[in-house]
Amino acid sequence: MAHDKSDAEMIRTQHPTARYFTETRAVAWVLLVLLVAWGAYAYRTMPKRKDPEIPVRVAAAIASWPGASPDKMEDLLTRPVEEKIAENTKVEKIDSTTRSGIAVVTVTLLSDTKDTAKEFDDIRLKLDTLKSLPDGAKVQFIKEFGETTALMLTVASP
Repeated sequence: MAHDKSDAEMIRTQHPTARYFTETRAVAWVLLVLLVAWGAYAYRTMPKRKDPEIPVRVAAAIASWPGASPDKMEDLLTRPVEEKIAENTKVEKIDSTTRSGIAVVTVTLLSDTKDTAKEFDDIRLKLDTLKSLPDGAKVQFIKEFGETTALMLTVASP
């Protein structure tokens, strides 16, 4: 392949990064030391936990009314529960599944919510104010999905 310029001309006119750091070694060493120091600082200040706290942003409201048809459940239980949950400003998504005698309403909070426990308590208080429930119907709010137990087994040899 033919070049318009000779190799000597290209070397003289072009200044790639590798050439710059080869010609100015002092700058390269200073940048290397600063980069290593910055990495060591970042590593030392990085939060470390054996069991990191992961906020659970999902909860469920289970509405039960034994013997009710899915249509009645939808009109008299599922919709009022969804409306009460939607009153909270930190709610991102509400999903519901209604069957004969039971409805499960799943609520997901916004990802930038700092205090999920406070928001879930607010939703629980709003659900407790539902007074127009039919006789025999009840609503249970479950927010403890993240509270699980783990067992770690380790095998070691001498």
